[in-house]
Amino acid sequence: MHLSELVKRLDSAQLHGADIDVSSIVMDSRQVVADTLFACVRGDTVDGHQFAEKAIKGGAVALLVERLLEVDVPQICVADTADAAGIVASALADNPSGKLEMVGITGTNGKTTTSYILESILSRAGRVPAVIGTVNYRGNGKTIDADFTTPTSIALANLLADFQADGCRSAVLEVSSAALSQKRTAGTSFNIAAFSNFTQDHLDYHQTMEEYLAAKTLLFSDVLKDDGIAVINTDDSYSDSFRKAAGQRQVLTVSIKEKADVWVSQHSSTLKGVTGTIQSPKGEFGFACPGLIGNFNVANIALASAIAIAMGISLEAITQGIASIAGVPGRLQPVVNSKGLNIFVDYSHTADALENALRSLRPLTPGRLLSVFGCGGDRDKSKRPLMGAAAQKFSDGVYITSDNPRTEDPEEIISMILDGVEEGPFVHVDRKVAIHAAVCEATPRDAILIAGKGHEDYQILGTQKTPFSDFEVALDACQSRLDFDGKALSEVLETPENDKQFSRVVIDGRTAAPGDLYVAIKGERFDGHQFVQQARDAGANGSVVSKGEGTYLVEDTTVALGKIARFHRRRWGNKPMVAITGSSGKTTTKSILASGLAACGNVHATVGSLNNETGVPLTLLGLRPFHDFAVIEMGMRGLGQISYLTQWAEPTISVITNVGRAHLGVVGSEEGILKGKCEIFERLGTSGIAVFPHADDRIAARAPQKRVTFGIEEGDVHVTNQTVNGDGTRTVQYSVLGKAIEVELQLVGHHQVINAACCLAVASAMNLDLAGFAKGLAKAKAPRLRGEIATVLGRKVMIDCYNANPDSMRASLQAFGEISKSATVVIGDMLELGEASNHAHHSLGRHIAELGHRVIAMGAFAEDVAEGYAKGNGQSVQIARDHQHAADLLDKTTSSEDWILLKASRGLALEKILLMWKASHAV
Repeated sequence: MHLSELVKRLDSAQLHGADIDVSSIVMDSRQVVADTLFACVRGDTVDGHQFAEKAIKGGAVALLVERLLEVDVPQICVADTADAAGIVASALADNPSGKLEMVGITGTNGKTTTSYILESILSRAGRVPAVIGTVNYRGNGKTIDADFTTPTSIALANLLADFQADGCRSAVLEVSSAALSQKRTAGTSFNIAAFSNFTQDHLDYHQTMEEYLAAKTLLFSDVLKDDGIAVINTDDSYSDSFRKAAGQRQVLTVSIKEKADVWVSQHSSTLKGVTGTIQSPKGEFGFACPGLIGNFNVANIALASAIAIAMGISLEAITQGIASIAGVPGRLQPVVNSKGLNIFVDYSHTADALENALRSLRPLTPGRLLSVFGCGGDRDKSKRPLMGAAAQKFSDGVYITSDNPRTEDPEEIISMILDGVEEGPFVHVDRKVAIHAAVCEATPRDAILIAGKGHEDYQILGTQKTPFSDFEVALDACQSRLDFDGKALSEVLETPENDKQFSRVVIDGRTAAPGDLYVAIKGERFDGHQFVQQARDAGANGSVVSKGEGTYLVEDTTVALGKIARFHRRRWGNKPMVAITGSSGKTTTKSILASGLAACGNVHATVGSLNNETGVPLTLLGLRPFHDFAVIEMGMRGLGQISYLTQWAEPTISVITNVGRAHLGVVGSEEGILKGKCEIFERLGTSGIAVFPHADDRIAARAPQKRVTFGIEEGDVHVTNQTVNGDGTRTVQYSVLGKAIEVELQLVGHHQVINAACCLAVASAMNLDLAGFAKGLAKAKAPRLRGEIATVLGRKVMIDCYNANPDSMRASLQAFGEISKSATVVIGDMLELGEASNHAHHSLGRHIAELGHRVIAMGAFAEDVAEGYAKGNGQSVQIARDHQHAADLLDKTTSSEDWILLKASRGLALEKILLMWKASHAV
């Protein structure tokens, strides 16, 4: 086509140079071929005018420009090359959009699903549709990978021409806001423009919601033909903006809430699909769609039906088209699996879309609703906490992970998501691990929503695409679940054989679900045999009992639980299994170690206080195939207990943090405590390694020969230098088997330096990369109530009230002294000290007086603390009657910026003081 012919189609265009013939147009200089017109389009980051000479050297015979360039080829000068390029491309392709029935669908969510439904309807009606959208470009048997939701104007014109040549009669396009603002639809006109909904998204590109909305409405104001039809969802609060943009064009309204031109008068949804009735200008018709679920898909069905009605499609074809939808890739797409789990993959990547998907699944889910999601990198950051809040509000279990992090730090993205989450979710940067974790946790009564990536079969890490499919990973997770074979358990429990299969082992009848094995544990306060029927009614597939009727009849159900846990632990494999005990610091050390190991692989660690005869087996039962390490905390309530626990855990590394005076009232002597703690070495085997303090010869005498010791000045791992910062954190240099390792330790207190040394000893026993492990240690934070730092009513508070004994008291006071030399200490009882209690509390009071801190004492031994404080020449101790009194005393005697330490055994629950104190100031 001659340049003069093209100029006629462009507003205010001027031809400079010869009127030559061109056969194609490109806006990428690398795509230039013979007889090409090169369009110098200004993009967001580069200006195409800069590549004009390169294009000419490549063979371009003419240019489309916004300003004349000093070149020797003809130029068409226009006001906007982006707009003109689309018009030229359409002309060169013989105006394909004028030969097809053109439908454009815009909106934040629902475009893809609506296009699939409409495609099915048009196919039933014989309209031979082409579909151009997020998943792919397809038509009449041809499928092309999608580069963009809406292609560039030149690519779009050529694509439509090809589909029209292949026999397509209609075309359905998802029209994105970016495409409209970048004029990718220039030269293309639509017979029908449809609007689904409008919520926050793409603010990384549009900057404001106003700009985003303005871009969306361009489909109705600028691209829709003058005699075209606007199909508008009036349930959306922004619908008036689209109605206004349509101007004098015909409008067809759609609703699932109230009467409209096309409206859904009734509908229902199950996990097996949606059904309903639609009222329309052509009459009433019913629909049944087994491939889609949820109210938002009812809205998509209504919108697609209204578009079809606007196109003159029969109600019969509409009904048949809806019924034949098998599902939409990545849009609440069910993952059919052999485990009977309800798993759905969905593209929802905005807070609104995530909420809609979860709301749709909620009423259909008899059990828990679990959500797995992340947020994309290099995209709108403001939606990240909103998605976190939506997930927590509408899910029973939240699994936060990566989406497509692109060039952003995945952990930083997750941190922003967590700003919207109050309760602790499962967090893992590896999306595969998060999906596996959710699938391993689920029961057939639950539903899992894997959101964000939908149909995508890749993950963008940095600038590279790596193969990754949520659908395939979910299927793999189902196959890798370590379910329990009834015959194998019969051998483990030495009971008659049965051939049942079990998905989980539970001890709480309230949490039982179909496929579970319920173990009736007899505890101090309850007997699980009373709830066997409750578990059966919930669908449990079997039970372990010591009386009455059950699948397995055993002598002791607690022992049976341990045996099942050991069976599961053994099939997990010979991976590092670390058992930790100690008179103090074992929980904190466990958390620090887990943080370090997390930098080296996937770690499973004891949660909360699950460190006893039922807690340890339950922790072992939480082992998953993707875990590389396990850290099991073991408590001691008497001699023989740790020995009992190790027979189930079968550790490869056994750790004693220290042996002090905790549990004197239970065991009776320090020698008894030593013996009980050293039971942790009994099941190590010939290849096992013991880790313990270098200075404790008592432990050394009982430990196996394969050992790694730790200490401050001596040991296989010891401190060579440390620098304490003003806030108590420190930089510590360690020698680890002669190798220098530096750790930026965020934990407060000298005792944390020792705990970190213990963890480095474990890492060295595993032959781990110590530099990587140290980076994990640097991220360690104090567990809740175990030395965590908080700000309460302007005061800085060190909350260390999970447990207490004379040794841990001195460690906490030393740590507290590093950040505040004179402050207020709230002291509660140290429990389980037996006959030594009065003397221990007296000595504690004297020690605090020597440190110069003010004291508020509470509990049965408050008077002993006060007497000791007076002996140390301290001022009088304030004795609190209860938590509220302690809160009142803190309010009266402290001021903004003061430091406060809370320290006591768990039984006193000193953290209640802070809650009451804050409540007294609440408006």
